[in-house]
Amino acid sequence: MNQMVALVKQALAARRAGDAEAAEASAREALNLARSPADEGERDALVVALSLMAQLDQDAGRVDVAAQRYAQAAEFCRRPPISSRLPHVLRHLGMLQFRARNLLAAISCCEEAVAIRRTETDTPPLEMANTLRPLALIREAEGRKEDAVALWTEAAALYAAAGVESGVEESRRRLAALGATAP
Repeated sequence: MNQMVALVKQALAARRAGDAEAAEASAREALNLARSPADEGERDALVVALSLMAQLDQDAGRVDVAAQRYAQAAEFCRRPPISSRLPHVLRHLGMLQFRARNLLAAISCCEEAVAIRRTETDTPPLEMANTLRPLALIREAEGRKEDAVALWTEAAALYAAAGVESGVEESRRRLAALGATAP
């Protein structure tokens, strides 16, 4: 397990440094370790490795492969007991589906992610804001202005509470484009 964690950290560092080849090599090795019989009970390790590979696939423009990896990660998260990582994975899968114009799949993922987060008592403001963001984008695309305004307003307040000015600014821009008054 420690080797897998080290490989994930190595892959993330390589991704941040712009070395896609090294990031992918480390992530693949981490994924292989997570799938090995010795780590069969370590579902979270597999979910992290699949999510990392999905991010790398997305960075490389392999959006379909990234969506498949996130879907697989979501499947593992749903196995009892349900993993706390599920809403995070669903949010990313929902955004990929939205970008691919698979609106129904995007709606399903994002609504489920928000519903799960709303039942949690300890969701950090930034995580909740990031979970609301894709659903707000979807509501805009659907023409559901009132819903989009409510979601962007809530996200703006959460981004402000988390001290993430870029999130506050995006929320305000979206609200202004919708003809709403920003908080």
